[in-house]
Amino acid sequence: MVKFVFTFVFASLSLFLTAQQGIIPGEYIVQCDKQISAKRIIDQLNARYPQAGFTHKRQLGRRFGLHLVQSSHPEALAMLKASPEIQVAQPNHAVQLRNTVPNDASYSQQWSLNNTGQNGGVAGADIDAELAWDITTGGVTALGDTIVAAVIDGGYQLNHPDLAANFFKNLNEIPGNNVDDDNNGYVDDVNGWDAFGDDGNLPSDQHGTHVSGIISARGDNGIGVTGVNWNAKILAIAGSSGNEATVVAAYAYAAEMRMLYDETNGEKGAFVVSTNSSFGVDQADPADYPIWCAFYDTLGSYGILSAGATANANYNIDQTGDMPTACSSLFLISVTNSTSSDVKNGSAGYGLETIDIASPGTAVYNTVTNSGYANLTGTSMSTPHVAGTIALMYAAACDVLINDYKADPSGIALLMRDNLLNGADQIPSFATQVNGSRRLNAHGALLEVQNYVCNSEAPPNANFNAQGRTGCPGLQVSFNNISSSNAESFIWEFPGGSPASSTDEEPMVTYNNFGDYTVRLIATNIFGTDTLVLDNYVQINNTGLLQVFNETFENGLGAWSVENPDNANTWQMYTTSGTTPGNQSAGINIYNNQNRIGQIDNLTSPPIDLSQTSNNTLTFEHAHRRRASGTNSVKDTLSVFVSADGGATWVRLLKRPDPINATFNVLATAGILAADFVPQNSDDWCMTGTVGISCLEVDLSAYDGIVDLLVRFEAFNASGNNIYVDNVRVSGNCTAPVSNPVVAEFTAPTATICVGERVQFNNQSENATLFNWNFEGGIPSSSTDLNPFILYNTPGTYEVSLLASNAQFSDTLQQVAYITVLDAPPVPTITESNLVLTTDAIGTIQWFFNGAPITGANGNQLIPQENGTYTVTATLGNGCSASSSNFSVSTLSISDPAVLPILTCYPNPTGQLLNIEVYTAKEIVLNLIDASGKIVVSKVIQQDTILDLQHVASGIYTLRYITDTQVSALRIIKL
Repeated sequence: MVKFVFTFVFASLSLFLTAQQGIIPGEYIVQCDKQISAKRIIDQLNARYPQAGFTHKRQLGRRFGLHLVQSSHPEALAMLKASPEIQVAQPNHAVQLRNTVPNDASYSQQWSLNNTGQNGGVAGADIDAELAWDITTGGVTALGDTIVAAVIDGGYQLNHPDLAANFFKNLNEIPGNNVDDDNNGYVDDVNGWDAFGDDGNLPSDQHGTHVSGIISARGDNGIGVTGVNWNAKILAIAGSSGNEATVVAAYAYAAEMRMLYDETNGEKGAFVVSTNSSFGVDQADPADYPIWCAFYDTLGSYGILSAGATANANYNIDQTGDMPTACSSLFLISVTNSTSSDVKNGSAGYGLETIDIASPGTAVYNTVTNSGYANLTGTSMSTPHVAGTIALMYAAACDVLINDYKADPSGIALLMRDNLLNGADQIPSFATQVNGSRRLNAHGALLEVQNYVCNSEAPPNANFNAQGRTGCPGLQVSFNNISSSNAESFIWEFPGGSPASSTDEEPMVTYNNFGDYTVRLIATNIFGTDTLVLDNYVQINNTGLLQVFNETFENGLGAWSVENPDNANTWQMYTTSGTTPGNQSAGINIYNNQNRIGQIDNLTSPPIDLSQTSNNTLTFEHAHRRRASGTNSVKDTLSVFVSADGGATWVRLLKRPDPINATFNVLATAGILAADFVPQNSDDWCMTGTVGISCLEVDLSAYDGIVDLLVRFEAFNASGNNIYVDNVRVSGNCTAPVSNPVVAEFTAPTATICVGERVQFNNQSENATLFNWNFEGGIPSSSTDLNPFILYNTPGTYEVSLLASNAQFSDTLQQVAYITVLDAPPVPTITESNLVLTTDAIGTIQWFFNGAPITGANGNQLIPQENGTYTVTATLGNGCSASSSNFSVSTLSISDPAVLPILTCYPNPTGQLLNIEVYTAKEIVLNLIDASGKIVVSKVIQQDTILDLQHVASGIYTLRYITDTQVSALRIIKL
């Protein structure tokens, strides 16, 4: 009996499919009993639903009862699902090729097979093909089966010099006779099948030629390139895009050829072990494609694994969906695109649930049409590496494994899937993007295949590996037992580990002390034992780095807090490209909020534990662009603060732009952009930015030992463009900080001060990182500053105390009666009347002119002699003093007569006449000035004179007299 398996779980699908994505109107894929002819199906449908007008468009798979039917009736799908002769019905869908992007870079090497670091790649970021070829270069199984990989694509150059020998030829079909010679249901399928045109005439296509070369370009032939598998045959099937019916028809041909091979014991058909598809429907829901998805299980039931390329777009396939890579079949391996630097290509899908493995797909050099070679990029280039490796695995399998495969094709196919995935490299950059962090390793897959027990009476082979074998004390190592499957029991020995021994199959061991440690595994069965000893396998050191904090923002802001003082735009999540992992970053939109200039917003981390590391460093990636050129005044700012006391106080450790080098480019990572900036690739970020600086690094070593350090990013809006932050990491040396006891100590420049004075305290504590001061009578009364500056306004004697601490220790210094504050006189004031300065100062008085003391000026009054600034200081007996504010005299001042007077006047007080006697030959200017400053009499004299004052009102006057060398005055009373 022929096996026919569809693992449909879709029979109860509701009838809402008519409006789904990519549906081709009026076309439906149906699966019926294979014994029912197409004519009978249509006759029965039209008899039951004459208004629908069903027609048969094409048969998709004879053996599988698959047909494409047409009807324009709006309820046609419901009618089909209700028909008893139809098992499954669904709409036909449009399907697109996973478009590749030509790469102009000229590679002379195939880095995906052997990466030596050429053209900027990372050495070893490859599939270890050379090591795999040391085991086998492919072609046939241990039993002589010619291994075939079915490539479903757009077309092929069948006579390409590097491929012609490896394209499958159906030798049981006579070309051009229009007869199905091998009775497989396909006429003249000598070179494969064209599911587009339903015939054996295959079109030529660059994409399919390139994919075929990656799988099996002829190896060791002296020309061109080599494929993953040097000698496997490519079953060429055209049918990669257009519509879903074509895709199903293409897969049906691959299944038919394998089934025919099994049924005829290899006389007909093809020994197909893998299929490759580089096409699909972006963001599609697999529930809308039940027949397509189920076909992977059908292929799997005959031992065929399928490699499917995911979307060439930075989607999370777990969330958006995809066809086919979101299908749940275990026989489908969903593949994304890795680069020569072992990171995901920024234009490739990802998903921890849906994506099984990453594989090289960026700038892959291989065969193209016109007998040429070129670099192409896309997930389309990733999947053939997987499909080719699957074919290579069957060449490495022993005869026992191949016999078991033929007896249980689906079971061994799933074992091969596990071998492929377990043999993959675990790459940290894929930790949040690919299930198991896997990147294809052909050599690792072949080693897994060789663990199969080919001699049932042989002793086991002991083997193991472990990831993350180097680290700090407290490192936990999970051991992966890859001993041969005939091993029955295990004894592990872990000197220096906890536990020190185990009989578990895959133990977890903790290493708490520095050193290099040996691991021993003894595997046993009834036929014997095998021991594997790896010396210095686990290394616990104090020179490496331990990452104590890693924020990728792929799960949102999480425990980060946001401060948004103006309740406007602030820090939030953005979908970006160019960083690894993922496509999520924290950012703040400045471009669309230029009217918010001056706005400050904070993004604060959860507590970070630095108690077990030293020499800690903060790193992060940022992206920013200028909005306009020609101005350095637009300086959006990004600052980094830390707090060691739960956010009570903050210390700025980094500011960009900084005050000294305050050019915009110290923050910008790419050129000017007069538009809303969203990073699109790595060139927009600091890692490879075209302008500005590299990624920033902040020294946190001063906070080693802190249990709950907070990190804050402060963004300042200067009306520029957006700022983004991603991949915030804190790392330190494995050695925990030295735990020295804290000693609290401080001094003050003087212990005795006057009211109104400040004291700058000098902190001399040892091994402390946190400080809590208390100041009796001081302003402020407490502080967490390192060296606080305290004001005292009240007389008295006061205590000062300091609590100094670090993560482990604390100490308190309490100084009783440490600061004495003496009383001080009131601050004196100065007033002026009739050109006489008067002060209310008490205690010892001293006048100053322009800051210099005036000799003998110690009274409460002073007659200024020059224009300038006058002050007065009052001092008490305790030495405390107070000084007045500056008093400015801007008009010509007067003073008492010189020691040798130039004139005298009498009588004083006077009535009508004032006699003036002159003692100089110089010309004298006389001005009689009233209390308001008005000159009431003015006269120039050179000899004795009598001033007539009968018209002058009674009062007190100033008689100012001026020569070319002296200004003097006398006080005159007019009766």
